[in-house]
Amino acid sequence: MKKIILLLFLSLFLPSIVLAEAIDSIKVNIELNQDSTLKVEEKIDYDFGKLQKHGIYRDIVANKINISNIKVVDENNQNYNFETSHTGKNLQIKIGDADKLITGKHTYFISYQVKNALNFFADHDELYWNAVGTGWNIPINSAITEIKIPTGVDLAKINYTCYQGDYGANANCDNKVILGNSIVFTSNNLTPSQGQTIVLGFPKGYFAEPSFWQKHWLEILVFLLPIISFVVMFYLWYTRGRDPKGQGTIITQFDVPDNLTPVQVGTLVDHTMQAKDLTAEIVYLAVKGYLKITHLEKKGLFGKNDFILKRLKKSDDLPNEFDQALLHGLLMYADNEEIKISALKDKFYKDYQLIKKSVYHSLIKKEYYKSSPPTIIISYLVAGFILSALGILFMEHSWFVFLAFLLSGLCVGGFGLLMPARTVKGTEVKDYLLGFKNYLTVAEKDRLEFHNAPEKNAETFEKFLPFAIALGVEKVWAKQFADIYTNNPSWYDGGNQVFSSMLLVSSMSDFSSATTGMMTQASNGGSGFGGGGVGGGGGGGGGGSW
Repeated sequence: MKKIILLLFLSLFLPSIVLAEAIDSIKVNIELNQDSTLKVEEKIDYDFGKLQKHGIYRDIVANKINISNIKVVDENNQNYNFETSHTGKNLQIKIGDADKLITGKHTYFISYQVKNALNFFADHDELYWNAVGTGWNIPINSAITEIKIPTGVDLAKINYTCYQGDYGANANCDNKVILGNSIVFTSNNLTPSQGQTIVLGFPKGYFAEPSFWQKHWLEILVFLLPIISFVVMFYLWYTRGRDPKGQGTIITQFDVPDNLTPVQVGTLVDHTMQAKDLTAEIVYLAVKGYLKITHLEKKGLFGKNDFILKRLKKSDDLPNEFDQALLHGLLMYADNEEIKISALKDKFYKDYQLIKKSVYHSLIKKEYYKSSPPTIIISYLVAGFILSALGILFMEHSWFVFLAFLLSGLCVGGFGLLMPARTVKGTEVKDYLLGFKNYLTVAEKDRLEFHNAPEKNAETFEKFLPFAIALGVEKVWAKQFADIYTNNPSWYDGGNQVFSSMLLVSSMSDFSSATTGMMTQASNGGSGFGGGGVGGGGGGGGGGSW
């Protein structure tokens, strides 16, 4: 009765035993060459049991070695489908057909060549190789590794050992034997996650040690990469990214050249179209009679300033496409020709991008630039990002390589910010505008020295106020007219506050903050002798089925 109960109990586990995968045998043949390369062939007799799978995968730790000429065939020398990929430090060979399921026993012959497999020490050369890695999570009934030694090597002078078991174990393999010029190691009944590692030590002189360049060519190139990137980018900046030499001394000017508008002025001076430049352009259109700006006082302690824009006339007679696009974008959502700036939030972004593109195009058309500054900057930033991203591929392989690519990417991107350059004509106009900025900021006592300066009156203040905003000197400009400009202009309504030029400029500062909101888009290894063990060498890894 007890025997029957025991048999019934054991039968509960029978399906899992029948279905379980296992490796009947792994035989690894390693041919060691005097040029310190290896030719490796692995024969894997894999039993899928009753499970239906596509094939197997083989992981090889390849962080310090170079693996090439991979081939996978069956016992009839027919090619298997396979693909390779890198996952961290592992090279994975994935064998099988995604459209085909297999079961039972199958044999896989995997062959490949290895460079940099030998370690060269002061007193000996060494092969420290994980013939069977600890990454197999199924039992391995038999593991045999045969190392073929090159002709001319005295086997009596070779030190060799073999470890088996879990990772780090130093238990000796079941058997070691010399057959001709080969050494054969055997391990039996390896449980899941157990492996076999062999170590061979040779006297110096049998194997060609790679040169310093052959061993470290990648590190050398990686070390040079940031230096080369810096030199190349410095050369590009020096030859293409600098403005031509200007006139040197900035001469005070009293007007704006070439019919430029404030947004063009602000963009040309610093290569960048900023919120203040667009604010200046809106004020410019208001001064020209196309708009009226009404300041709405903020409500409550935490309220925000808002403004109403009212169309006064159509934009058909405006000579610049960006001004026409600006008026259209501002008022396309208007009700009765009026709209609050706050109502344009998340709506004006696309129009802003088109206006920005049109402004840069106008500066290129005037021959101030050869190419659009944002396009130049973005191209270098993208190149820098790609370089840095390439470094991520090496992050697990080598932090040194990752850091080199990252520094190179930052170098390219950093210089890219400096690459926009004006033409000779653009530089001359920029210097002229700096002279005009000097006029806007000069003190009254110094202004008397200018015999041809414009008359100081309300008309002059309004005419140049938008340009002062674009150049960032509106407060200095307004201060000079505090005693002259005391009435609301026709294009601005500040409410019930006592008007002054300084109050107007303060309101324009609030206006600039409000316009900024409408321009944003909605968020949408060591030696194997003395302390060596399983898993400490090259190769190894493991595998499984899929």
